[in-house]
Amino acid sequence: MSNFPELAYLLPGLALGLSAGISPGPLLTLVMTQTLKHGKGEGVKVSLAHW
Repeated sequence: MSNFPELAYLLPGLALGLSAGISPGPLLTLVMTQTLKHGKGEGVKVSLAHW
């Protein structure tokens, strides 16, 4: 039995989230556009709105 059973969910979740976050698509384009136009804070807001 592992001392950290939550790692069985955390690590695959991180891997899937990272791959979805950096894959090209409409959400990434929107985040990049907002970040370049209005700054890092707005880009973060847009990326969090997806969740």
